[in-house]
Amino acid sequence: MTTRVLALCLFVLLAACTSQQVEQQLRDSQSRIHARLDAIESELQALRDERNVVPVVRVIDGDTIEVMYRGLPEKVRYLDAWAPEPDEEGGPEASAYNASLVEGQTVRLVISDKGNGRDGFGRLLADVYLPDGRHVNALIVENTAATAERPRIRN
Repeated sequence: MTTRVLALCLFVLLAACTSQQVEQQLRDSQSRIHARLDAIESELQALRDERNVVPVVRVIDGDTIEVMYRGLPEKVRYLDAWAPEPDEEGGPEASAYNASLVEGQTVRLVISDKGNGRDGFGRLLADVYLPDGRHVNALIVENTAATAERPRIRN
C-alpha cells in the first residue's frame, strides 16, 4: 500500500512539474507571438507611411497644398490650421511661409480618419510632416496669422 501511495505522489509531482513546464512554454510562445505581431504592425505602419510620402506639386495658399498622391494631383488641406485667404490681411505672408516650408519638398501625410478623410470641397484633410519630422500644420499656426481654431464666419 505504501508503494502505491508513493507511486501516486510521484505521479502527481511529475504531472505538476510537467504542467508547470507546459504553462511556461505557453507563456514563452505567447510572448514570441506578441513580439512578432508587434513587428508586423510596425512593418505595416511603415508601409502606410511610405505610401503617404508624396511630392508637393504647388502651394495653393497658407493652409492648402497640391501633391501627387497615388499618381494623381490631389489638394491637401492642413488639419487644425486656418490661415487667412490670400486676399485677406496676413494671407500673403501665410502663403509665402507655407511655400518656404514645403515647395519642392517631399512630405508625409497623415490623413484624417474623420469621415472619409476629406472636407466639403473634396480636399484631403491631413497632418503634414517635413522630411526632418517637423509638423507643417503647427509651424503655420506658430509662425503666421493662422489659427488652430476655426475662425467664425463674418457676416
